[in-house]
Amino acid sequence: MDIPSRVMSHLKKICEDSSRPVGSAANHKAATYIQEVFLTCGLVVHEQGFACPHWQLTRTELVANGKPLQAEANTFSPPCDVTAPCVPVGTIQELESAVLTGRIALLYGELTKKRLEPKECKVYSPKRDQKIVRLLEEKNPQAIITVTPQIHAVVPVIEDWDLLIPSVTVSPDVGLQLMNVKQPVRVVVVSCRDKSHGSNIIGTKGTQERIVLCAHYDTKVKTQGAFDNGSGVAVLLTLAELLTRKELATNLEFIAFNDEEYNGLGDYEYVRHTSEFESIHAVINIDGVGHFLGSHTVTIMENSQALRDVVSSTKEKYPGIVWVDPWPQSNHSTFSRRGVPSMAVSSVGVDIAHSPLDTVERISADKLAEVVMFITDIVDASDDKPLAWFRKSKKEGTDK
Repeated sequence: MDIPSRVMSHLKKICEDSSRPVGSAANHKAATYIQEVFLTCGLVVHEQGFACPHWQLTRTELVANGKPLQAEANTFSPPCDVTAPCVPVGTIQELESAVLTGRIALLYGELTKKRLEPKECKVYSPKRDQKIVRLLEEKNPQAIITVTPQIHAVVPVIEDWDLLIPSVTVSPDVGLQLMNVKQPVRVVVVSCRDKSHGSNIIGTKGTQERIVLCAHYDTKVKTQGAFDNGSGVAVLLTLAELLTRKELATNLEFIAFNDEEYNGLGDYEYVRHTSEFESIHAVINIDGVGHFLGSHTVTIMENSQALRDVVSSTKEKYPGIVWVDPWPQSNHSTFSRRGVPSMAVSSVGVDIAHSPLDTVERISADKLAEVVMFITDIVDASDDKPLAWFRKSKKEGTDK
């Protein structure tokens, strides 16, 4: 098999639509393609479905002092056309004391230093974010304007389909202008939301004790998502084609997760249907690989020293891959939190995730092939090892 050509072929197929957020037609199309590839590999395939909305945006407007200003509707924002005074709020303490009824809340500083995790997120919802969302619902402003901390891009700060307050995000420059506006501000969001569905696509070879390989196939809105995470899915599909041809002693499970980018419903559904995490030898998650200007990374969690030694010795064959500290922000955390040895492969370097710059043209076929071969070598090196070989012993304590 010509691995670079094959993995790039999968990438182009997955990314042929502009974006594939959960619930969208493009998301369903990608799921169908993944299922077809798994079936061609001879895997037993099934779906784990869940309900979700499909959100579509037509127009966003922001007007202050009679002049239009640039703004982007926050993902899943309800529609609105409101005109009200703008109240700046920069900290949780200020939010606690602010009077926002009948007004527009201008959130900045500590409140918008990072994306607010959805209040019903099934994977990771820190107490800080929960408190901010609860206060916003209690204060009930007519609309919310969030100031992105990023200088060069307007990235949504709120992406929560359970928060029913209309909201938009603006750049720091626009936020600075709004801080000094004395007249009422107008916010218009023309959007609609329909009932839809999403699903994980799972292909298995054998049952019970197994190695799990996974990647998520959904994207944010307004991004082709080649790096995040068409790249991971392309690697996953190529691994399915390669590994199912091998005579392996170990069973395999390939998971294409959905809704990793928003509420984590795919992870929730997997957990709901999987009671025997103790029968999983290890999980390997691929999320964000292949950028021409990126360096690949690997980290492992909840692992035995023996497993780390195998990953370490295998990595020496690939000088383009570097070790990094464990990080939780992807599907592998669903497994590591349950004591499953977990390996995550990603990248450091130029970050184009979640942006319109995340296109197929920025992805290297050779770098994708590097990840395919690296993971194949690890699966080969750990094949026929017993379950206990992978697991961290009581004597080993914390991750090595």
